[in-house]
Amino acid sequence: FFKKYLRSSCYFFYMQHFLKRFLSLIFPLSCLGCKAKSVLLCRVCFYTISLLKCQECPGCRCTSQYGEFCPRCSKLGGWYFDSLIVCSKYDKSGLLQKIIKNFKYKYSKELAVYLGDLLIRCVGKSESRPESPGRPELYTFFEQLFNEVALVVPVPLHKKRLKDRGFNQAKILAEFLGRPVCELLSRKINTPHQAKCSRQERLKNLENAFCVRPGFESVSKVVLVDDVCTTGSTLNECAKVLKEAGVSYVACIVLARGDGR
Repeated sequence: FFKKYLRSSCYFFYMQHFLKRFLSLIFPLSCLGCKAKSVLLCRVCFYTISLLKCQECPGCRCTSQYGEFCPRCSKLGGWYFDSLIVCSKYDKSGLLQKIIKNFKYKYSKELAVYLGDLLIRCVGKSESRPESPGRPELYTFFEQLFNEVALVVPVPLHKKRLKDRGFNQAKILAEFLGRPVCELLSRKINTPHQAKCSRQERLKNLENAFCVRPGFESVSKVVLVDDVCTTGSTLNECAKVLKEAGVSYVACIVLARGDGR
């Protein structure tokens, strides 16, 4: 049985490799930015994606050192996560939007390394220059959370969408933080793509969409990871479920945030 399984696995691997090579001949790779040949994204174009110079309050978007809520938005309530770190701006028709869309909807999983690198540039240390964190204040902020045994949790996909896509982009990004990733949450309802919905529709779609997996042992702090947020409704619903399960502090990090005002 084992030999038969091994042969079938090897056959699948070589067929997959052959199909990739075959398709690359018919549809040659070109950079998503400058159209240079033989690469999905060249390093020159990648480094044109700039990090945000400062973080903002998730509510009113005034300047906030660690992406925490300003006193006014804290008093208004309605938010369940405690901070939101955004790596870069999500410009319509911009390069970062193009990369993320190709990654998610055209299943270009190879782009994950660039997006993960962007995440590291924002809150982590580069492997080539471990002594130099991308944003020292954010690196210190996350190191403190991790030292307090915070769990890294990706925003989950519904099992149907996970089956169609073959991977959860949030989980892949979470793994670049270099900490154990724990899939605490599951998605009960296969909601429509949030990008196509209004703010009110997003809020309605996400009601009771998430739950904590059975056997969850409460922790004090969680780092919630997703690729993009606009209104923050998905992150907020996930944070709500985590807070109800006993988590005291939820810090969110996303690659980019759109303008959902």
